[in-house]
Amino acid sequence: MKDLLKADFYCLSRWRTAYIILIAAAASGILIPMLLLGVIKAAEAMLSQADSLNIPGMEGMYPMISGALENLNADTVFVQLSPLSESFGLAITAAAAFYIAQQFSGGIIRNKIIDGKKRTLIYLSLQAGASVFSIAGMAVTLLATVAGCRLFFGEFTYDFGDIAYIFGVSAGVYLAYSGIAAAAAFITQSSVISVIISIVMPVAVYSVISMLAGMMLSVPDSLFNILAVSPTMQSLLVGGIRTPGFLLCSIGFDVMWLAVSVLIGCTVFTRKDVK
Repeated sequence: MKDLLKADFYCLSRWRTAYIILIAAAASGILIPMLLLGVIKAAEAMLSQADSLNIPGMEGMYPMISGALENLNADTVFVQLSPLSESFGLAITAAAAFYIAQQFSGGIIRNKIIDGKKRTLIYLSLQAGASVFSIAGMAVTLLATVAGCRLFFGEFTYDFGDIAYIFGVSAGVYLAYSGIAAAAAFITQSSVISVIISIVMPVAVYSVISMLAGMMLSVPDSLFNILAVSPTMQSLLVGGIRTPGFLLCSIGFDVMWLAVSVLIGCTVFTRKDVK
C-alpha cells in the first residue's frame, strides 16, 4: 500500500491539469465576487434609471431592490459562494474523477493488476489521492473567495472561528463527493461519463432541494432530516447553523457517504474486467 500511495501521489504531483485546476480555482474565488459586484452595480444603475423615467411596471422597484442589495456584505456573499454546487467545486471533483478514469485509458491500472497489486489497495490508493486533491482544491477556492469577498464587499463580521467552521463543513462535503466521483470513475472506467456524473449529481440534488423548498413554506421535520444527510444540504445549511453538533454530524454523514461510495465502487471494481 505504501508503494502504491507513493506512486499515485507522485503521478498526481506531475499531473499538469491539477495545477491548472488549482490556479483556476484561485482565480474563480476572486473573479466570482468581482463579477457579482459588477452585476449588482449594473442592476442598480438600470433600476435607478427606470425609476427616474417612471417606466410603467417598474414603479417602486429601485427602492425595493436597492434595500435588498444593501444587505449583501462579505459574510453573506461568502456563505452563498461556499457550497460546492455554487462555486468552482464542481470542476474540482470532476477533475478527480477524470484523473482516475485516465488511469484506465492509459493502461496504468491494468499494469498494476498485472504486476500483482491487489485491486482493493489500488482503489484505496487512488481514492486517497482524489480526496487529498479535492480538499486542497476546496481550501484554495475558499481562501481565494475570502480574499475576493473582503476585496469587493468590505470587511467580514465573521471571526476566524466562523470561517474555520465553514471550511470544516466544506471539507467534509468535498470529501464525500470525492468518494462519489472516484466510484463513478472506477465503475464506468470512462472519463466522460464519470465527469458528467460528478457534475450532474450535486446539481441534481441542489435542484431537488430548491424545488422542494419552493413548493413548501416549511419543510416537515421528517423530510428535513432525510435531506440533511445529503452533503449538498449540509453545505447549504452552514450559513444558518453553526454549532459543534452540526459540524460533527455533517462530517459523520460525509464520512458515511465516502465509506458507502468506496464499498460500492471497490466491490464493482474487484469483479469487473479492466479495459
